[in-house]
Amino acid sequence: MRIAHQLLNRKYLLGVMVLIVVSVFLLADRLGGVPNHADTNVIAAYNDGVITKEQIVAHYRMQPAENRQVLRSLDGLQHVVQDLAVHAVVERWAQERQVDTKESFKRAMKNAADSVTLYDVAKQMHEFDVKVEESEIQKYFDDNRAQFAGSSLTQVKEQIRTVLHAQKEQQVIEDFLKELHVNANISVNANLLEVSEPIDAELQAYYQNNVERFREVDRVRVDEIRTTAKDKADRALARIQAGEEFSQVALEINEPSFEPNPEFVSRGARGAAFDANTFILDEAQVSKVFQDGISFVLVRVAEKRAGRVKSFDEARSQIAATLRAEREKSYFAEKKNEILFTLNAVRYTLGDFREEYDALSPSLRAQYASREAQRRLLDAIIDRLLVLQSVPSRMAQSKNQSEMDETRRHVLAQILHEEEMEGKLDVTDQEIAEHYQANPSHYATSPKAKISYVRVGRGTDSASQQTARQKIETAYSRLRPAAPWQTGEDFAIVAQQVSEDAETAKNGGALDNWIEHPHDLIVDIDTLMFLDTILSLKHGEISPPFAHGDSYYIVLVREKVEAQAQPLDQVRELVRADVRDVKHRQALGRFEGELMQRMGLKIHEDRLIELLKELELP
Repeated sequence: MRIAHQLLNRKYLLGVMVLIVVSVFLLADRLGGVPNHADTNVIAAYNDGVITKEQIVAHYRMQPAENRQVLRSLDGLQHVVQDLAVHAVVERWAQERQVDTKESFKRAMKNAADSVTLYDVAKQMHEFDVKVEESEIQKYFDDNRAQFAGSSLTQVKEQIRTVLHAQKEQQVIEDFLKELHVNANISVNANLLEVSEPIDAELQAYYQNNVERFREVDRVRVDEIRTTAKDKADRALARIQAGEEFSQVALEINEPSFEPNPEFVSRGARGAAFDANTFILDEAQVSKVFQDGISFVLVRVAEKRAGRVKSFDEARSQIAATLRAEREKSYFAEKKNEILFTLNAVRYTLGDFREEYDALSPSLRAQYASREAQRRLLDAIIDRLLVLQSVPSRMAQSKNQSEMDETRRHVLAQILHEEEMEGKLDVTDQEIAEHYQANPSHYATSPKAKISYVRVGRGTDSASQQTARQKIETAYSRLRPAAPWQTGEDFAIVAQQVSEDAETAKNGGALDNWIEHPHDLIVDIDTLMFLDTILSLKHGEISPPFAHGDSYYIVLVREKVEAQAQPLDQVRELVRADVRDVKHRQALGRFEGELMQRMGLKIHEDRLIELLKELELP
């Protein structure tokens, strides 16, 4: 998806909104026996500050209608009080640390201002009446039947409508950008983005001068016994030393959740304890019992590979990437003032482009690392600037000033949050290994299956429903006769004769695509149960009839790939991210606690109730 579309599609919101998180969990004290503040306009007090009636009313009235509806209660106005107090405390905190003088703050505010303006354009564009016709929905369903296997048009109609509506909105945006390009004066010197690639002689020289950088560490492949009880591990070692087979003892001792790792483990990947007790062994030797996280472990070395230096050919791509990055850095520094493009008489330098590129997240920078990708980024920047030039600058300054003030507070909170988290989210190799061992199924591949099926509609009244049940049960008895001496009929023949899904029935009920849990989509409970039923079947197994949506199904699993444990080295970055999330939640809880302590918020609930009456809210 193009960057311009992403910017136009919704408002820019910055990262983790600490203010919102804190407001949700903040528990404000009621002023029970404490005397009321002398000023009757004061609704709440916090350390070194107060919240007045006028502030609450102003904050309430600036909210859109849908937000006001949420705030029309005592709890809603208490949330407003908490929000105002949190903003004030964070503002003071930011002043103490001089956050608003930092480059990260200035850039974030510029991006926010640009995006608010883009949002206004998008809002105006979306006022066009984008309609999706019923005939378009039917055609999309017919063209993508495999995608909606097992679902009727009625069940997926709104899902298809959303997809088509988004496609039409995208077309509106594309047409808008084309019109801007036609009416604009643009000149681009894209050759400035071309940085010469290092030649082979340079790669060879780098390899010779830095050969130790390409040394691989020792690796080992092990059989493992892991338990949380030390006495069980000690008994396991005694049995092995007495002559029992390691694999048999492992089968009896290992906990059900433990997934063996058949891959090689590099020195340092599993932590100091693993290294000290494993790499000293020869092949076929068994270690002593040692502690690894919360577990007690025994390993038998299946295979060892000594560390070695990668050959030049193996290291070539790594060297090329390193030299390319160094060359780009010096090149962009040298050429930063040269004009990359001119847009309606406004000049933009290579340095301006590089500043945009450096401000991207590491993952996005990786996506835009190639010359072709950087050209796409340049096109996206030109699109965004065209849109910004098409909107009067006063729009963002006047119409959206209150929104920009709110954004400023969120930016301050985001930067404070990052400072608080700095150094607290570092993840060690041992923590990664422990988390991986404790959650093996989380990092396994998903099972998937290819199926054939018989589908029968469930009917719309009692008579047709009874007919449908009889039809599906008869079909199942043909496939799986009750008498053990009888042989079931061929599934394909029964599907051809019985299934009401015409497209698959002509192929013997066969569906070509793999069935698996979707990785990036949230599915409803009915669909989840449908997938679970299919994926619980074994290869060659036929399910009893079951209901899903408006139909009954019998499913045959033609092919099955079971869930497979993935080695730690393959999912290391995913595990690292999960451990960071855990640490982040813990650190954020401590941060929230400190902020709550700094606030000391007290609310005069009686005055808040009176304010509700004055506002004539229900």
